[in-house]
Amino acid sequence: MKHLIHTISLLLAVFCAALLGTSCGGDDDPVADETLSVSPASATIGQDGGTLALTVLSSRVPTVTSSASWITTSNRAVIDGGYTVNMSVAANPDAQDRSATLTVTAGSLSRTVQVTQSAADVLKVEPSTITIDDQEQTFDLTVTTNGVPQVSIDAGWITQTASTATDKRSFHVDANTGAARSGTITYTLGSLKATVTVNQGQAVLTGTIDPSLTYQTIEGFAASDCWAPAVIGKYWTGSRDGIAELLFSREVEGNQPKGIGLSMWRSNLGGGSAEQGLDSNIGVENGANGYNYYRRGESYLNDDLSYDWSRCEGQRFFLDKAKDYGVESIVLFSNSPNVQFTRNGKAYSNSGHSSNLKPDCYDDFAAYMAKVAAQYIGWGYPVTHISPVNEPQYTWDGHDQEGSGWSNAEIAKLTKELDGALDSEGLSGVKILLGEAGDWEYAYKTKNPNDCSNCIYAFFNAASETYVGNLSHIAPVYGAHSYWTDGTWNGMRSVRQSARDKAVENGIGLWQTEWSMLGDGYSEFPGYENSNEMDIALVMDKVIYNDLTVAGVSSWSYWTSMDVSRWSQLDRFMLIDFTPAGGTYSVDLSGEGTYKADATLWVLGNYSLFVRPGFKRIDVDIPNADRTFFGTGFIAPDGNRIVVVMSNLSAASMDVRLHLKGVAPKSLSSYTTTLKKHLQQQSLDSSRSEFSLEPSSVTTFVFDL
Repeated sequence: MKHLIHTISLLLAVFCAALLGTSCGGDDDPVADETLSVSPASATIGQDGGTLALTVLSSRVPTVTSSASWITTSNRAVIDGGYTVNMSVAANPDAQDRSATLTVTAGSLSRTVQVTQSAADVLKVEPSTITIDDQEQTFDLTVTTNGVPQVSIDAGWITQTASTATDKRSFHVDANTGAARSGTITYTLGSLKATVTVNQGQAVLTGTIDPSLTYQTIEGFAASDCWAPAVIGKYWTGSRDGIAELLFSREVEGNQPKGIGLSMWRSNLGGGSAEQGLDSNIGVENGANGYNYYRRGESYLNDDLSYDWSRCEGQRFFLDKAKDYGVESIVLFSNSPNVQFTRNGKAYSNSGHSSNLKPDCYDDFAAYMAKVAAQYIGWGYPVTHISPVNEPQYTWDGHDQEGSGWSNAEIAKLTKELDGALDSEGLSGVKILLGEAGDWEYAYKTKNPNDCSNCIYAFFNAASETYVGNLSHIAPVYGAHSYWTDGTWNGMRSVRQSARDKAVENGIGLWQTEWSMLGDGYSEFPGYENSNEMDIALVMDKVIYNDLTVAGVSSWSYWTSMDVSRWSQLDRFMLIDFTPAGGTYSVDLSGEGTYKADATLWVLGNYSLFVRPGFKRIDVDIPNADRTFFGTGFIAPDGNRIVVVMSNLSAASMDVRLHLKGVAPKSLSSYTTTLKKHLQQQSLDSSRSEFSLEPSSVTTFVFDL
């Protein structure tokens, strides 16, 4: 029986296998289940990784193996008909995509799943900080990325521009017109950010210098020998050479010029009051010589009308030095006719606004001026001009110095006589300089006294009864003094523009023939008690600038080259301050003492030492130039040198950029004057264009081309 049962069992097993092709047994039977499906068949995972869920339909328990270590099995769960297998995918740290193969096995069957993971975001921007100056410009950033980042800019003055390079990004920056500023450029790619900070410097004032745009031709910068040089030149034998050097030398030793190189020297044709002594009534106080006795002028004329050429020794010392140092022009000027020719026999006047010259002595006075000019030329002095009258609008009835009033008609009469006298002496090269108006307003408008004003029209308009502009020796310029019209920036500019307009209207130029700080209130000046001598020099600097650029003068002259500073004057009337042996208030100036150069001397030197006769003023455009910051420029006759004078009158340093149009300097030097620096020289890189101007300073830049 047992054998029978065993046989039946075997037959049933064979039958089942034949019908089903699978096992009829339990789980351990390999033929019992041969189905396996896996989804998804492929997957893409983000760069941050995460969980990949595989759905495995199988009656067998699946296993999953990975070809890469960054995918691992997390957990498995039973579902209807199979299993869910969760795979853990690590974040991709690389800049490239990566892939792996998952193999799912259930029983004898297996399936594969291809997994691709996105590359990590890459974003690198260099440099992280951009520092630029105030000018309009562009710059590039180097951007390394594997995506398309977003760009944001938080400053309207920064804009992105097109760039042809794949790894470059270009940006444009507007010119800065104000304070220093910063902006931010931000790149964003996914969770990554890269920030670039753009720092732009504060606006730098730019002076654009155009040497192709020219104005007046400069004839010279000057000072006068009234009145003290007559004493200093004669008696101060131990000091006079040093004083002359300060006035005329052009030599630079080390980093310091020895002088200011005046190209013009104004020499007084005295009226002869010095020979009269106390009888002159000039500088007489309580019957004795007073402080102003040295304002008596010497004359070469004797009472018998013969000439004594040994006189004027002190003045001739400085004339000799001017000649030796190569001063290009001597201008002779007269304050009063010779006492031998005056109505009252004095060198001051009792004739009001009329001339103190006797009516029958016009030719005599003219002959005297021409004779002295001829003698001086014979001695080698380069006399170029004679100015026959000085401040004719004033009466000069005081006893402080020589002087005479003149009407326009009297000036015209004297001018005609002088023109003939110069012909008689054969002085074809000597010109007559008409003026010298007490202030600019007398040059262009009618003011009291009427017959001494509106002088440009009176002498240079052919319709005028006093027209003399057609005389052969007349210089086509009118000279005026910069007194009384220099108290405010706007005021002085308005007056000088009016003078310039009148001159252009009548076809002539202008000279400024006297200035010292004798003005109309100076409301923009802190007052003498709160000032120093540099403050005085900076007032002068404003006057020079406006006389040159607004009035368009071709010659500029300081009043007196040297004097004693008394009564808290702060050196406002002289270039060189001397103290006699007896002290500041000594009336005996002949006692040799000490001297010093004032700031006015050195600031004048910022112009006179470098802007030589024949230089032309050129255009210097400085936006927003005002009374605290301004500049002007000049070019040499041969075009090989440009001189730019920049003034910073503020209490803070000032940055400036000088842009020379169309020229490339070969060398560059600067000369700075402050209270403590006297034209201090510095050699600079010729390619340099940005400079810092010291507070309360005047700086001359010399560009050699």
